[in-house]
Amino acid sequence: GVTYAGFVNSETSSVVSGTVGYGYFDGATAVTISNTLPVKTYDITPDVSGLSATNYTFVPANGTLTVGQATMEVTSDGYDELYDGAAHGLEAEVTGLTGMTITYSDSATGTFSATSPEYTDAGTYTVYFKAVDPDGNYSDATGSAQIIIRKVEVTVTADDRSMTYGDTTTLTPAEGVTYAGFVNSET
Repeated sequence: GVTYAGFVNSETSSVVSGTVGYGYFDGATAVTISNTLPVKTYDITPDVSGLSATNYTFVPANGTLTVGQATMEVTSDGYDELYDGAAHGLEAEVTGLTGMTITYSDSATGTFSATSPEYTDAGTYTVYFKAVDPDGNYSDATGSAQIIIRKVEVTVTADDRSMTYGDTTTLTPAEGVTYAGFVNSET
């Protein structure tokens, strides 16, 4: 749209005929408006050459087009499995966008790096991540997910023993046990 200023005698834009054209500029360079126009401000220059009125001349005054950052969302499914002796991290992604830089940390305010922290032992760990658009067209996005490494169940079976009724042999409580279920060659 266009705003007119300077009419006298209670006149309005109804005394104007013709149309206004618009040009969009980055400095002296004309730009085409599209949904991929980089984040920044641009001049909107009205072309008033198509306007006429009996008692008025027209002087263009630029407006401003401000292209702001879009938002993005970074997510991860995390990790939730039984202990297997291996180190596990996670992978975050920005759905529908490419070229974003994703970094990871074990603290929301800690130092972020290109690889996810990895954990081996059973427990619940929170990994923080953030996505940054190197071109600056999207605002930074942050998130977190958990790495859950569940304990493996180990069966402890008492070793079988036998004795004869009336036997005076005493069995000690720690006669022996067998373990089943360890992983990763652990004993």
